[in-house]
Amino acid sequence: MAKTIAIDCVGILYNEVSKQVPITRSEYEKTLVGWDVSPINIGGEDIGVMMRQGTEIHICIPKEKALKHARQIIKKCLVENIQKYGYLTTISLKDSGVTRFLERLGFCKTNEDEAFISYRLDTIKIK
Repeated sequence: MAKTIAIDCVGILYNEVSKQVPITRSEYEKTLVGWDVSPINIGGEDIGVMMRQGTEIHICIPKEKALKHARQIIKKCLVENIQKYGYLTTISLKDSGVTRFLERLGFCKTNEDEAFISYRLDTIKIK
């Protein structure tokens, strides 16, 4: 049975994805079946969304909030899940501009094609 997904989380994710991928909200919602989608709450404020399926993780946070809460986000989203699963993976669009950020966190490229780059994270570089 699919977990109930809060509509505001889906809206945040869809708004970001639809800037890069031509997809309707209805189509996008279907891609979330099987994913754990939850708000990232720091200090009582929902600042973004984390989606995870097994070891694959994606985080969506507005840049200004990401910069302000970077260490708490890393601890809450990455460290806790690495401790639970042993490692994490993620995929980004090749031209999304997040490569440098992911590599600074410790993600290593595992695969690359004409559209996507896959990464794996075993340990966090930033303390």
